[in-house]
Amino acid sequence: MTIGLWERGGAILSWLCGRLPAEVLPGEFLSIRRPPFPAGGQVDVLLLGPGVSIAADAPLPACRRLLLPGELSPLAMRCQTPCSMSYGLSERDSLSLSAAGGAHYALAVQRELLTLSGRSVEQQELILPKESGQPPLQMALALLLLVLDTPPEALPALFGGERRPPQAGAHAPSP
Repeated sequence: MTIGLWERGGAILSWLCGRLPAEVLPGEFLSIRRPPFPAGGQVDVLLLGPGVSIAADAPLPACRRLLLPGELSPLAMRCQTPCSMSYGLSERDSLSLSAAGGAHYALAVQRELLTLSGRSVEQQELILPKESGQPPLQMALALLLLVLDTPPEALPALFGGERRPPQAGAHAPSP
């Protein structure tokens, strides 16, 4: 499995490498922080992180699932993908922040999500513990995990779990 990460600053890759056991995310990471993508490239999931800026003519690889901030939704038209899902603060986003009080975030799955294996994640509210990350980063990570078939009930433990040192060779970014 190949995950394309187009992000600013490396926070998503760092979180994934520091939090997830190897059995949750098998496969190879392709960490891409700026264009261009390799010509004719293809990934299973392409995650565009919060705050990225993408030039109008920047090529996007073909992907099975495109995950992007709601404000970048028009990019879905440029990407060869059968399924795109957005995260953000709009009611049109697939995953949005519904509350941020106290020590937890409430994220709303606003429409059915389709995982890589073809499983459906129904509309629901997910309660996740806050950590140092900002809500857009939390939403991007939660959407990625759901699309990778992580059960919704497993998310609170992953977001509230202790950091672990990355294992040698595990989840290493590809050049």
